[in-house]
Amino acid sequence: RFCVAMCRSPAPPMERPTEMELQDLEQGCNAGRCETKDQGRDPAAEVVGLACCTEFDIAPEQIPTSLTVEEMRAEAWGVWWFVASCFTYSCVGILMLVRCEELVAVCPYHFWHVEAALLLQQGVLAFLNDAYFFGVSRRVQWADRVSASFLSMCQPFKFISCSMDFAQSSVLSVSFLCGVLAFAKAQQGLKEGSLHKFLFWHTCWHWAFPIGGALWIELAIRTSNELLLGREF
Repeated sequence: RFCVAMCRSPAPPMERPTEMELQDLEQGCNAGRCETKDQGRDPAAEVVGLACCTEFDIAPEQIPTSLTVEEMRAEAWGVWWFVASCFTYSCVGILMLVRCEELVAVCPYHFWHVEAALLLQQGVLAFLNDAYFFGVSRRVQWADRVSASFLSMCQPFKFISCSMDFAQSSVLSVSFLCGVLAFAKAQQGLKEGSLHKFLFWHTCWHWAFPIGGALWIELAIRTSNELLLGREF
């Protein structure tokens, strides 16, 4: 029960909903219980000071309160698309290993085997840090950040180590910029205490680089094959 957990969370009083905010949410408190216009009294919801909430008519991101780390971790663990997105890196790592010989032929100066191995482990690190521990374990957090930072720098490094056409450059640039933007928005949501915003944008961060990387791999190999066919004819 998301709202009840938030009512019980030990947030400072000034972070609880004010009377005006309760009116804006069409909700009022009565004799220690919560009432809503449509649902009537909700005996399961608790009142803390002037604040009361019910799970019926308020979206989680609308409630101006603070969750503890454990409560945020519990909520994040139940969002399957966020948890599943952690393994997008491993999926690209598998693709890179499968197409590794072709990639070496396309771009022999890039460290494809190293990047593929890091991508495989990054899926596990992202899962442990973002979903399982939710940033509580400092060692896992450090390992995740170091690995993710190195893999992020691998993308612009391809501009130096690999020759590419406009389509490949565009895919690499757009995915990199989208990834950085999504990461920044996720951190902003975390600072604002909006778990929903953090989960959404961090999931976008998990998808941006892998999608761009997979598209770039296929474009690079296809372009190389077309050039080889053109030379034969």
